[in-house]
Amino acid sequence: MIDTLAAAPLDRRTMLAGSAALTATALSPFAGWAA
Repeated sequence: MIDTLAAAPLDRRTMLAGSAALTATALSPFAGWAA
């Protein structure tokens, strides 16, 4: 976690974007079940 915080801003943005994409991918099946 400390390494992530110390990473370059671009790297942090990439990590956050990847995190958001993974979260959306993980939640999409649940959204499908709820729909």
